[in-house]
Amino acid sequence: MRSFFRQINKRKFKMFLVFLAASSLAWTISQLSETYEARAVFPVQMQHLPDSLLLDAEVTPMLSTKLRSSGFQFLRYALWSKTLVVDVQKVKEVDGNFYLTDEQLKPQLERQLPNNVSLLPLDQRRYMLNLDKVMVKRVPVKPRLELQLAPNYILREKLSLRPDSVTIKGPVAELSGIQSIETEPSKLENVTANFSKNVQLVAPEGFVKSELLEATTEISGIVESFSEKEFELRIIPLEVPEGYRARIFPSTVKLICKASMDRLKVLSSGDFKVVVNLGAMQAGSNILPLHLAKSPKEVYSVRLLHDNVEFVLEKL
Repeated sequence: MRSFFRQINKRKFKMFLVFLAASSLAWTISQLSETYEARAVFPVQMQHLPDSLLLDAEVTPMLSTKLRSSGFQFLRYALWSKTLVVDVQKVKEVDGNFYLTDEQLKPQLERQLPNNVSLLPLDQRRYMLNLDKVMVKRVPVKPRLELQLAPNYILREKLSLRPDSVTIKGPVAELSGIQSIETEPSKLENVTANFSKNVQLVAPEGFVKSELLEATTEISGIVESFSEKEFELRIIPLEVPEGYRARIFPSTVKLICKASMDRLKVLSSGDFKVVVNLGAMQAGSNILPLHLAKSPKEVYSVRLLHDNVEFVLEKL
């Protein structure tokens, strides 16, 4: 008997649960069928953004609205977020802040909401947008190359960069202080021939919302072997006082010129000129410095073997 009543009680309990679930469902459906006024927050996708403005790509714009609709619709928005597309081509600006007016925004939102959803008046007459003014400028590239040439080799010209400047684009606040862009550090050792190397450009510190429109640059150089050649030149005195003759000791000077082998073959003493300026003499001193007044182009270096001479002035 007890077992029989237990079975009856279990059946009653199960039926109770079924009726409870059915009544709860009916109540929920009834409540969701009612019309409500509530807030709904939507993610916003901006389109037709002017080229002069920049949107923070790391932040999704959100728009809080007040709607009138059924509970089913609000439940749907809570479970599946709807993205609203907003045209910002005619965005307005005041004091560096950007916004859309209620008149600009409301028609766009109403076109994207279902017919059974009413958009209530917005709380604010302006919808503020997180936008930045864009600056575009071109800045030089600074190579960070440690170049070690082999002995008796020189770089004929300065390093070549292609491109030697890059375009950067971003908010004015980020770019106004940037005057150059550096390459990543690189190193070439024991170089004996012409070289070319592609290196990455490095975004400077504080480069958050900005972008480099070029990613790499090519560093190249012309390397050639060099030798040295000795020349002996007569020293030419300048500004000799009138009525005097200057005697220079020594009257000649040797110099060492470093250049490529091909260049040295065509050089002669006439390509150089060494002078001493007697107009710079001081009382009590008969020593004056030498000056290299003429030197050929396309040479690595020119060095005088001594820098000073003695002089004597003799009356004519």
